[in-house]
Amino acid sequence: LAGKLAGRMGLWGGVSDCEDLGRGGPQRARRAVRNLFEVVGRRGLIVAATPSIKPERPPENVHAMFDEWRRLR
Repeated sequence: LAGKLAGRMGLWGGVSDCEDLGRGGPQRARRAVRNLFEVVGRRGLIVAATPSIKPERPPENVHAMFDEWRRLR
């Protein structure tokens, strides 16, 4: 996918607020970010939870999502 879009488009999203941040622990959030990088690649990727991060989500899951993004970028 990244090869087809390289230099033409960016992708925003990829982590489910409900499924990845709300129903699992930090490891599920990290896995979602890793999967996103595997499918899309690094170029033109803006990692975000969709539709948005709700305030009731466990902070450790949100921190894990951003930590994994920092590690892989």
